[in-house]
Amino acid sequence: MVSNINQGVQGIQVVGPTTPGRQHDYASFKEEFNPEQPGLSSVVVWVDAGYQGIKNDYPQFKEIHIPHKKPRKSKSNPHPTLTPKQKKENRAISRIRVGIEHLIGDMKTFQILAIKFRNPIKSFADQVILVIAGLCNLKNGYVVQ
Repeated sequence: MVSNINQGVQGIQVVGPTTPGRQHDYASFKEEFNPEQPGLSSVVVWVDAGYQGIKNDYPQFKEIHIPHKKPRKSKSNPHPTLTPKQKKENRAISRIRVGIEHLIGDMKTFQILAIKFRNPIKSFADQVILVIAGLCNLKNGYVVQ
């Protein structure tokens, strides 16, 4: 799920195809977006820490906002911490991402997304998630153009 962000969260604007079972978000992202795909140079991406490596895999994105991870503890660095600048950047990213996470939480209130989906019609799951995304946008007052 991707949300276009200019002045804060603008609602759910793109919903990727559904996949059965558990799959990591970044693995789904890589299946959906080919790094050589044209038009990615104008895209601004806000992701969580689970997308480590996205800057190397997708260098053509206009901007990639990913939180900094705290360094590992080692003998040479027994008390690892982030710099004040990194902490400030993480807070700025979190302020934007919290709106996206709230929209995802709104979508999960629909039980059809929370339980095992047993409908045999292949395209039905994609249609259900599109309807739910539209309902969440309507509930939160977002108009997607």
